[in-house]
Amino acid sequence: MESSRLARLAPLTGALAVVGTVVGAILFGFYTYLPGPGDVVDHLTQNSTRVQVAGYVGLVAAFAMLWFAGSIRAVLLRREGPDSRFAAIAFGGAVGTGVALSVVFGLMTAAGARAGAGSGIGEMEAVTLYDTYASLFTAATGVGVAALVGAFSVSGLRAGFLRPWVGWVGVVIALASISPLAYVAMGLAFVFVFAVSLWAYRTQPRTP
Repeated sequence: MESSRLARLAPLTGALAVVGTVVGAILFGFYTYLPGPGDVVDHLTQNSTRVQVAGYVGLVAAFAMLWFAGSIRAVLLRREGPDSRFAAIAFGGAVGTGVALSVVFGLMTAAGARAGAGSGIGEMEAVTLYDTYASLFTAATGVGVAALVGAFSVSGLRAGFLRPWVGWVGVVIALASISPLAYVAMGLAFVFVFAVSLWAYRTQPRTP
């Protein structure tokens, strides 16, 4: 009974991943595009503990996204059958997103730990860690979530379990997430994943 209840809650890990990502980014609290080295050092030094907490929250989100990968794969296999290639693509996209998030927030944790150490953090270290974190968050995470959202949307259009306008919105969001508009589109992509997570939880078949 307990195992069945936990299995039914599994699709909600997608929503947990989205919430954790947003909370981690808010806690980090620094969003300047290509900031000066001194600004990065000052932020990391003055908020080293908060930055580390943000990193650990993000790592929980990454774990939840990896767990969600199994749920979204099961959903699409159930809807399209065992030969669905979109189930494999969505699974890979969720795994890629989880791995990217783990690297991104791992870098954040490392930056906060280094800044809080007795020797502090140098400008070159701070800028390298920050720029790598920002670039990977947009590029690597964007590719993963685009594959997840795109495959789910196309699968929904093919199999008919999504309303056409929802499926096409998902396709547009997926394409925009790997374009110069990625900064905006990724926010919409994570909202889409949050909605998919709730939908997967509500529409799963009930076991007797």
